[in-house]
Amino acid sequence: MPKQHIEGLISELHDRFADSDTSPQQEAMLAQMKSELAEWEGPKPSEDFRTTAERLLQEMEEDHPRTAAVVHEIINTLNNIGV
Repeated sequence: MPKQHIEGLISELHDRFADSDTSPQQEAMLAQMKSELAEWEGPKPSEDFRTTAERLLQEMEEDHPRTAAVVHEIINTLNNIGV
């Protein structure tokens, strides 16, 4: 169940954001991903979800590598389902 796995990862991201110094842009991207995840119907999310995840990964990689690892896992899950 990719959606449930991604929901768990988004929840983990939310927890990590609370424990780190994130920017308003990063928080907005996480909120956008949550919103898109709530609207996900069918076998795959929209391409916008992947685009947002990739942008968030770029934002997080340097300053928040552990949090970026969670975003990377989301992107890997998307790869596995063909998004």
